[in-house]
Amino acid sequence: ADGTICLRKFNDISEKGEVVVDQKNKIVGFLEKQPVHREGLINAGVYIFSKNILSFIPKNKEISIEQDIFPKAIKDFKFVGYQTNTFFIDIGTSEEYFRSQKDLPIH
Repeated sequence: ADGTICLRKFNDISEKGEVVVDQKNKIVGFLEKQPVHREGLINAGVYIFSKNILSFIPKNKEISIEQDIFPKAIKDFKFVGYQTNTFFIDIGTSEEYFRSQKDLPIH
């Protein structure tokens, strides 16, 4: 694979974007938030890229990997999903970030 994205199964993806994989865990698409309460796979924010992918990312330009790179890259490169069940906190919104501060002990 040219890229691996760590995925997490989520019980309710209505407030999350979904990562779509085939039977061999190849990533075939990304769906934006949908007002449907169902289980699905979300991006856990951990990535492994080959050098090919790194050269695909524009230099000296502000981008969103999730919005600008992934949808285009899966057309030209092989991306797979690695599903994990480890502890996960989504900090995609300020509310979730502040809630995470309470959930994680400070050392």
